Amino acid sequence: MGYLRWYFFSSFQHVALLLERVKNSKPNMGLLEEYRKREAEFLDRARDLEDTTAARNAAKTNFDQLRKQRLDEFMSSFNAISSKLKEMYQVSVSLALLSRLIPLRHCR
Repeated sequence: MGYLRWYFFSSFQHVALLLERVKNSKPNMGLLEEYRKREAEFLDRARDLEDTTAARNAAKTNFDQLRKQRLDEFMSSFNAISSKLKEMYQVSVSLALLSRLIPLRHCR
């Protein structure tokens, strides 16, 4: 029982000491204002990052669509030329791609 009494007494003293410190403290309100400014700046930068990321993603999507369109048009023309060659020479002539995965890799 003695330990329990000492523990509660010690806890009450600790709480009283903390309350006294809070009562006598002088908070620096300038720090809070500085925090608010930095938080607003952070949120502005986060919005800018989101906008920039969205613009980058849109540009990448556009690039991918154009690359696919270029490949489709190339393959269509390639097949038409191959067909015409077979028709003209009446033999089994065929053009070969250097790379089936990236046929325009060597054209820069």
